[in-house]
Amino acid sequence: MFKRVLPLDFFLFIDYKHTMNFKNQLSIIETLIQGNEIDTRIDCPFCKNLNTLTIKKENSKLMWYCFHASCSAKGKTSKEPSMAELLSLLSRTKKKQRRKKRFCYS
Repeated sequence: MFKRVLPLDFFLFIDYKHTMNFKNQLSIIETLIQGNEIDTRIDCPFCKNLNTLTIKKENSKLMWYCFHASCSAKGKTSKEPSMAELLSLLSRTKKKQRRKKRFCYS
């Protein structure tokens, strides 16, 4: 009987794709980001394609998605906002309110 022999790289790629669950992706994404608010596009560490992974973090929500067709990296998570995030959000809303008052003509 004829056995089909595939290169070793093929099996490593398949195993890598199947073991990449949400928790693994989240741990890798969290090591890539720094700061409170991020909206960036980088090379995907999962499929190794150039400039295909977008990461967005705002108001304690973290979202990521790879736009490459063969990559299944995507997810979102949210957690309780920290005190620093709440203060930042509060100061931004106060600034917006001040701008509205400044440009309102009655």
